[in-house]
Amino acid sequence: MAKKIKHSMRFKMTLVFALITTFTVLAICILNVALLEKYYLYDKQQALISAYENINKLIEQYEEGTIDMDECEVRLEQICAPTNISMVILGSDWGALYASVDDTEKLKKRLMLDTIGAVDENARIITKTDDYKLQRTYDKSMDAEYLEIFGYLEDNNSVLMRLPIQSIKENVKISNRFIITIGVLALIFNIASTYIFAKKISKPISDLSNIAVEMSKMNFTKKYTGDDNGEIGLLGNTMNMLSTKLEKNISDLKSANLQLQKDIENKEKIDQMRRNFLDNVSHELKTPIALIQGYAEGVKENVFDDAESMEYYCDVIIDEANKMNSMVKKLLTLNQIESSSEPITIEHFNLTTLIKSIVAANELRIENNEIQIELDLIDGTYCWADEFMIEEVITNYLSNAINHCKYEKRIQIRMTNENDIIRVSIFNTGDSIPQEDIEHIWEKFYKVDKARTREYGGNGIGLSIVKAIMDAHNKCYGVENADNGVEFWFELDSTKE
Repeated sequence: MAKKIKHSMRFKMTLVFALITTFTVLAICILNVALLEKYYLYDKQQALISAYENINKLIEQYEEGTIDMDECEVRLEQICAPTNISMVILGSDWGALYASVDDTEKLKKRLMLDTIGAVDENARIITKTDDYKLQRTYDKSMDAEYLEIFGYLEDNNSVLMRLPIQSIKENVKISNRFIITIGVLALIFNIASTYIFAKKISKPISDLSNIAVEMSKMNFTKKYTGDDNGEIGLLGNTMNMLSTKLEKNISDLKSANLQLQKDIENKEKIDQMRRNFLDNVSHELKTPIALIQGYAEGVKENVFDDAESMEYYCDVIIDEANKMNSMVKKLLTLNQIESSSEPITIEHFNLTTLIKSIVAANELRIENNEIQIELDLIDGTYCWADEFMIEEVITNYLSNAINHCKYEKRIQIRMTNENDIIRVSIFNTGDSIPQEDIEHIWEKFYKVDKARTREYGGNGIGLSIVKAIMDAHNKCYGVENADNGVEFWFELDSTKE
């Protein structure tokens, strides 16, 4: 029984993509909290330093007379406005050369205090060089934090640039809320899209899994029918080829196993037949050998007084020898048929003529037994069979009928033709065959009436030969009891002349 799948591939793929999306959103939020403030401050510091360097170059150009005051102010405004920098520039006489804010006095005062070395207890110096000092400070009056640069310009001018630092933590919270919102929407979209598209990916794999399960159950009818040109399609086509080869190999293996079983059964059957054959032959030969031995010893010892007795002894010996010879010949014939050492020769012959010739050959026996024979034949009936073997069948049936004919002493040989199947039946009046013996009469050496069989020289082999011949032809045969006798029959394929 196949193990039940706890979680499908479709579920696993959806779960993996959901976890990746969730992890990505959480990672962004964590990085936002940990690094955004530092990055923000670093960016503002670089903006102030860059503005300071540009202003220093601009004042140098102004002092050299390259540009006038109006152009200088315009370019100073262009430097400060984009980054929201507040700035004041003081000359060597502490006069304001330029201010970018209305509250110039406040910045001027702060610049002057820094110039004379006043200490700002709320300030934390970030960078300090010979030309400028970059620091972070808190303005109580504005309740805000700033980045400031105090620096010296050309011609003993000084400058103060201030850049407000907005609340980074608040910005981080806003940013995280936005990221989480977008992340949730992305998560929902990923789950939905992955669940839908995963079906397209997982379905052929599921089909391949089902095919593999069926293959494990020795069912090779299911095949992969997908049109994928990638690895899944290659795997499916490979499984199809594997399924075909397995089916063929298993079929060949079963055929070989079946043949092996048949060979074993045939060997056992042959061994059993050989044992039965030896037992039956030994039993059948025991009586005639004993008679021959007894009468031969009588001849040797001269136990008789006249020539007539001696002739009787010799007749018994000859008769028993003939019976043994007949039995051996029949056994050889039966063995050849059963072992298929003598091939069947199918030929076209006149069955009616064959029956008449067999009856004519047994006419003397029929007259000696005072039997009346009736022929109800269909003239010109031809059939396909081995003529020599069918002659043996008819001869055995007729001999059996002659030997067991009693009471009215009548034998009837009849032919019927139905649907191109010719049936030949030979009926004789006499005793019926006991029902318990009917199924055994085709066995070698089986005798219903052993005393009578011995009386006419039978050995129980004739009907075994009939069975072997008809089985070799693959045709039907049988026996039926009638009210006043027994009827044996066989069938052949009839044909036109």
